Amino acid sequence: MSDKPLVSVIVLFDRGEFEPCLSSLLAQEGVEFEIVAVVSDEEDAAKIQSSDRIRVLTIKKRNPAFRRNSAATRANGKYLAFIDDDATAPPDWLKKGVEYLENNSVYTGIGGPNLCPVDTGFRELITEMVLTAPLIGAGSRAYRGGGAMAPARPGEVHLVNFIVRRDGFDRVNGLNEEMGYGGEDTEFLYMVTKLGGNIIFDPNLFVYHRRRPFGLSYFRQRFWLRRQSARLSIAYPGVYIKNLGFIIAVFSLPVAIVSFQLCPFLKSVSGILFVVLSYIVLMVIFSFKVWRRHPVLVTVAPVSFLFHHAVYIAGLWWGLLEALFTGPWRVRRKIRRSVDSCSI
Repeated sequence: MSDKPLVSVIVLFDRGEFEPCLSSLLAQEGVEFEIVAVVSDEEDAAKIQSSDRIRVLTIKKRNPAFRRNSAATRANGKYLAFIDDDATAPPDWLKKGVEYLENNSVYTGIGGPNLCPVDTGFRELITEMVLTAPLIGAGSRAYRGGGAMAPARPGEVHLVNFIVRRDGFDRVNGLNEEMGYGGEDTEFLYMVTKLGGNIIFDPNLFVYHRRRPFGLSYFRQRFWLRRQSARLSIAYPGVYIKNLGFIIAVFSLPVAIVSFQLCPFLKSVSGILFVVLSYIVLMVIFSFKVWRRHPVLVTVAPVSFLFHHAVYIAGLWWGLLEALFTGPWRVRRKIRRSVDSCSI
């Protein structure tokens, strides 16, 4: 391996499991690269297979933004590639992404979708359904791909599949460590665009990423991420101003409360049954493109989306009310970065 590889792949091995992610990275073709593997203790470090392409860093602090930034300072590549330890990359992942950036200097970075693996269990399939269903699901192309290449929108690029120029990463002083986990990738994209840069989303630059099984662990994660989205919207009001899904989610709760108060029919048994049946029918119809591949999912679609929507809205409003009662200025002071603070 060259002393100055073109790409440094940064991956946090937080679960103590290294395969099949590590093997998929070592199998990358057509580009000189190194792997900066971040672990939490020496025991995990000893489990990593020996290779001249792998550099192991032991960082005990759990903040993922801090861990990635620390790895970036030790990376030798002109490009930084980010992937999660529960994801796998096709052999041409690095080559495809780097070639695009080499030929299109206007873009600071490139991201793509993280798709569900074929060997997926039933609870992971439920998660896949609620993340990829158009209009009623998470809605981001980050989970389902498709469409044409276009400048990435907030929430569309995740650190499970992202390649960025090293100088562009340094220009905004890396990831925001005050965000910690959740929203740091969206905040990074926003800061890059504020400085005149661009991130491109390529639906053909994909990796495979395991889904968190539908259940309490998934609910905790989504609640936390939506809380982070709310905090981000307070710190940077412009982040989600064009995100229709975010706006609908924020206003759906007050609209429902007002509708219930103003419409006597909705308080009756007939009204409640009408709302419930309408919800069930709409969830089945709008998730058809997903569950038609796995028809058994139609039996759990309505209740799955009910939990998904409830957790999504609860997380957003928890974050918004938290900011309201503690003071929006405190949130902005804690996590907001100004353009002047970046390395222009």
